[in-house]
Amino acid sequence: MPDVTFSQEDILTNTELTAGWYPMTLKEVSEGPGTKDPSSTTWTCEFEIMDGPSKGALIPTWFSSKMMANLINFIKCFVPKLEPGKKYPLDQTKGKPVMGYVVFDLDRNANVIKSFKPVGK
Repeated sequence: MPDVTFSQEDILTNTELTAGWYPMTLKEVSEGPGTKDPSSTTWTCEFEIMDGPSKGALIPTWFSSKMMANLINFIKCFVPKLEPGKKYPLDQTKGKPVMGYVVFDLDRNANVIKSFKPVGK
């Protein structure tokens, strides 16, 4: 019979978190066409909780060029006044602290980030 082994990160990542604000950083980001709509751009991200009992938990999320609200909230944590037409490289936000509002989504059976705010606000 095959054995299965889980890391502490696996267990934390798949534990239902209490809804609330968590300190986190963007760990990884990639860009590509949308899965369901290839005409959109999707930025697939992995955020890591940085403190508290859930420290080390990873929360995968994505931003879409056709649904910009959460991406705008994220970028505004670092650039309070956005300018139309200006480029904002997501890579430059990697490792910078941010607060993410996390809830457990029963449909996806996963923790999801619903909003972002700067640390200290």
